[in-house]
Amino acid sequence: MPAFLAVVFAVTFGLQIGAIALLPESLLQAALIGLGGIAPGLIALAFGVRRGSGGRPGLAALGALAFPPLKGLIASLAAGGLALRAQTPDPTTIYLLLFAPIFEELAWRGLLQRRWDDALRARTGRTAGFTVPRVSLAVGLVWGLWHLPMSLDGTPLGFAVFVAHTAITSVWIGALYELGGRRVWVAMLAHAAINLRLFDVPDDAAAQVAGLAATLGFAFLTSWALAKRGE
Repeated sequence: MPAFLAVVFAVTFGLQIGAIALLPESLLQAALIGLGGIAPGLIALAFGVRRGSGGRPGLAALGALAFPPLKGLIASLAAGGLALRAQTPDPTTIYLLLFAPIFEELAWRGLLQRRWDDALRARTGRTAGFTVPRVSLAVGLVWGLWHLPMSLDGTPLGFAVFVAHTAITSVWIGALYELGGRRVWVAMLAHAAINLRLFDVPDDAAAQVAGLAATLGFAFLTSWALAKRGE
């Protein structure tokens, strides 16, 4: 998928970096940044996204909804407090809960993971329990690096940690996507649940380590479930 990735990164980086560097904070700047954010899904549709079938979508959807609030709860308790996050229906929240899950997951799971996983299975003869965790980790690295334009005001270490966390999260989402019969709406649901962020988690080391540990645990659990399925 080199052509797909080249087009996605060129369009997103061009729109978002150009808007941030050349325009003042305005509706036009926000619109161009948002357009760069939904570009992967639009491009994926042009490359071809197929519908899924089979699997256990109900169980996968339950996992998609259950993990993010549990992760937030664990991270909040690790930081010594527990507080619900106020949800305001502003444009950023609407984008994170609706547009980002739809248009990113069409690309990362609906097209890229499916294509790479099919290729790895054909090359190795191995089943999903072997291929999906490896492929979804690679997809997660791509997914994390794709966020670079929106992280330019941070530190290199902070971005590296973000990419690592995104890659591990991708293993969890990727396994749920496969368990759900490659139905992309399962991945969209998981992505939206992550972005909802029910708990107000402080940005300190204890909370971040606990959140990362929870993500690793759930990534392992879903990958184990996929392997036990015997496909």
